[in-house]
Amino acid sequence: MLRRRHMPFSIGKKESEQWLLCMQKAMDDMSIDGDLRSMLNRSFRQTAEHMHNV
Repeated sequence: MLRRRHMPFSIGKKESEQWLLCMQKAMDDMSIDGDLRSMLNRSFRQTAEHMHNV
């Protein structure tokens, strides 16, 4: 469902990397680190790559 909702938008490597930077900033702002940060990074990366449509 998430991917379908994003299909009208062109999403490639550049866009997903920008989104990942936003997620890094959000985790920095919330002082998330350690195992939780690692787990979230993996999940965010997987989601970002799944959204590619160009």
